[in-house]
Amino acid sequence: MGFMLFPILDAFQGRAREVFANFVLQLMLSARQTSMFAMEYEAPVTREIRLALRLKYDHLPDDIFTMRLSLAVVLFLQGIVQHERLSHDPHGSYVSNPYFWDELFSAALAVLDRDFPPQHLD
Repeated sequence: MGFMLFPILDAFQGRAREVFANFVLQLMLSARQTSMFAMEYEAPVTREIRLALRLKYDHLPDDIFTMRLSLAVVLFLQGIVQHERLSHDPHGSYVSNPYFWDELFSAALAVLDRDFPPQHLD
């Protein structure tokens, strides 16, 4: 998952990162009819990453995997958009960027790692 998300952090800095994340986020949220993770839209390296993730989460039905992957990416992008605001809060809990990015990435992974079917609903 890091191979898919962390390049955004390396490719853009500051406001440019926020603008890029917001742009991609808006594309994802407005593409209701077409999955952003459909193979015909993927670069070869993105396809390889998605297929590796699919193997890791092969216990999930296809629709659940696709939904969770979409949610994880949206969560990460939304975190990027919020980062600038949070990093300027003098009383904020995110005292360092590494802590923020670790927290955000862990939250995105938690979306994929959740049990299926959820154990507490049985």
